[in-house]
Amino acid sequence: MREKRKISFSEAVKMTAELMDLPEDVLLGLPRLDIGGGEVLMERHRGIIDYSEECIKVAAKRQTVKISGSGLELVAMNKTQLRIRGEIAAVEFIR
Repeated sequence: MREKRKISFSEAVKMTAELMDLPEDVLLGLPRLDIGGGEVLMERHRGIIDYSEECIKVAAKRQTVKISGSGLELVAMNKTQLRIRGEIAAVEFIR
């Protein structure tokens, strides 16, 4: 008889991601961010919470993504991804 071993949640996610050949962030539904060239591309968002030229807050599965800077503008958005352009000073994950 095989001995049962307890594993942590993070170990279970890692093992499942490897079995399914998926990145862990996809499995968990976490946002994916590409930042550079004065743009932020965010995948797996849940909508805009707050919007100004200095700060844009975007809902994600378990947190909020706060993009700070100047001259920020939402240039494209669909159900799964959005693109923000401007002078990006900071990108933070907040609860």
